[in-house]
This record gives sequence, C-alpha cells and structure tokens, in this order.
Amino acid sequence: MSEEDQNDDVERIRKRRSKRAQVESWIRGDLDRKPKAIADRVHRDDLGIGLTFGMTLVIFAFAGVGLDRLLGTAPLFLLVMAALGFVGGFIHLVETVSPGTLFPARKKVAREREAMRRAREAEQAAGRKEQAERDELMEEARCRLDQERHEQDGEKNP
Repeated sequence: MSEEDQNDDVERIRKRRSKRAQVESWIRGDLDRKPKAIADRVHRDDLGIGLTFGMTLVIFAFAGVGLDRLLGTAPLFLLVMAALGFVGGFIHLVETVSPGTLFPARKKVAREREAMRRAREAEQAAGRKEQAERDELMEEARCRLDQERHEQDGEKNP
C-alpha cells in the first residue's frame, strides 16, 4: 500500500470521526439552535393554544344554538353554552401555559409527565448514539475489507 493510500485512509477516518463528533454533539444538544427555528416552534405552540381556545368557544356556541332550536328557547342555551365554552377554553389555556396554576394537583402530574418526556428523549438519544457508533464500526470494517481486497488484487496482478 502506498503512502498516498494510507494518507487518504487517515483523512477518511478523521472526517468520519469529525462527523461522529458532530452527531454526538447534536444528540447532546450542544449545537447552537437556530433562533428562527425556536421562534417558529414557539409561534406554532401559541397558535395551537389560541386555536384550541377559539374552537372550544365555537363548538360550545354551536351546541347552544342546536339546543335552542331543539327546545325552542331563544338565545338562552347559546349564551349559556358560549359562556361555558369560554370558561373551559380559558381554563385549558391557563393550565397549558403554566400547569398547576388553577389546579395544584395537576402540577405534580405535569412534573411527572415532563420527567417521563425527558427520560424518553434521553433514551432515544442514547439509542441514536449507539447506532452512530455501530455505523462507524461497520464503515471501518468495510474500509478494512476494501483495503485487504485491494492489497490482494495488487498481489495477484503484479
């Protein structure tokens, strides 16, 4: 094997290790997050909360209209159901934004859910790290096999 081939192999291994370090860094969350991506995620969450609030109000209002038509009462059930929808939507909004504010028992549940979510994320990150290590080992084994085949072909064809 010539010195150039060895240098190429060393360079390939360095690049692979550099990529592996980047993947591990990404898994750990060390990379700088793009501010626009974070802002977009926050806006999506806010939009979802607002839509939930609005849709709760609309659904309850339509239910009130239906009850009014069914029972022959004018705007009575519309007003009652719209008020219930508003209150329910507001409670959901407050509890979503800061769990445990209105119902302290939910704070414990929210903490447990957050702990479970973090544990799941850590487990997934560990799995991705193990997969990256396996992929690197497989790539190194392929390189060694290619190198051995190249050397054998070189011996057969002088």
